[in-house]
Amino acid sequence: MSSVKEQQRRNVEVVREAIDAFRRGEIDGLLALALEDFEVYLPPNLPNAGRYVGEDGFMVWLNQWLEAWEDFTVEITEASPVGARHVVAVMHQSGRGKGSGIPVEMDLAYMWDVRDGKLAALQMYATREEAVEVAEQRERAAGD
Repeated sequence: MSSVKEQQRRNVEVVREAIDAFRRGEIDGLLALALEDFEVYLPPNLPNAGRYVGEDGFMVWLNQWLEAWEDFTVEITEASPVGARHVVAVMHQSGRGKGSGIPVEMDLAYMWDVRDGKLAALQMYATREEAVEVAEQRERAAGD
């Protein structure tokens, strides 16, 4: 059995692989890293709030998210393990509003749940602190 440190390192690696696949436009590559019932959740204070499950749900969410932007880019500024299953990645996003052309830049915290080397869930939060708090609660609830 691998140590928690090794598991955390692998979890961060899986998250980075998924984000790199997205940045290259390889959505199939990203989905190959996810469980069949992969879930995306955005709280009510973020655009496209809601819960999206599975490949179909992911594609609905992704298309809704991207259709608002031109020249959308995302970069990892930090990725840290939280417990045995979670990774919080601070992401810098930038783009121009489709139609308005107004440039927008923002940082969001992506909280990933990684199980057995596969992405189980992605939840987005306005701040790193909020994402870490949710990850820590989920770790306690799972008994890890």
